[in-house]
Amino acid sequence: VCALARSLGMKIAVVHAYAGILSAYGMGLADVVVERQAPCAHDLDNPSSLVGIKELLQRLEHDAKTELRAQGFHGDRIATERFLNLRYEGTDHAIMVAEPEDGDYAFAMHEVFRREYGFSISGQRQ
Repeated sequence: VCALARSLGMKIAVVHAYAGILSAYGMGLADVVVERQAPCAHDLDNPSSLVGIKELLQRLEHDAKTELRAQGFHGDRIATERFLNLRYEGTDHAIMVAEPEDGDYAFAMHEVFRREYGFSISGQRQ
């Protein structure tokens, strides 16, 4: 802590007397998370791409569940969430989009983009 405080130009650093215990307690309360990612460059306008994306998501989910089971978690103690990092064609910035209930990632991406940036890009492919 002292080296960090010095590098930040601080003369005093306050550390809680039970910092170690509180840290361990917090770790004990935290959820166990397993993340799986894979590169995927598909066009959402192409129906065969959607099939490939769904297969990839199923494989990633299976792998994550397998790892959690190996750590002793089973059944209803395992929850999964699916996300795609989507971007408009011709742009560099991807937006993380949670799997929508209706499975329409393109519409969900438009909504997230509009919410984040305050405008939409019409006529652009994802």
